[in-house]
Amino acid sequence: MFSLKISDWLPARKNTLRGFFAVTLPNGLVIRDFSVHEKGGRWWLSPPGRPRLQDGRVVIDDSGKPQYSPVVGFVDAEARRRLEAGILDALRAAHPEAF
Repeated sequence: MFSLKISDWLPARKNTLRGFFAVTLPNGLVIRDFSVHEKGGRWWLSPPGRPRLQDGRVVIDDSGKPQYSPVVGFVDAEARRRLEAGILDALRAAHPEAF
């Protein structure tokens, strides 16, 4: 795997949420506001998003939660899986206390 740098770690525990962080890719691109989640031993990431707007207002789902649109995306599920695995490995190395 390639070298990733984790920074700006901010622990936050609420429901599945475990924290927020930034990741620096080998090409120097910094992606801020990733969140990491855990449930039943399964860990996953949510890339940064922005509130979804309709008629100038934030879209709210049936449970009252705001909806978000992704800011970055992946060409396919395998590309997402590879990057997510690399980021989780880097996060475990940088902040083992989070796990």
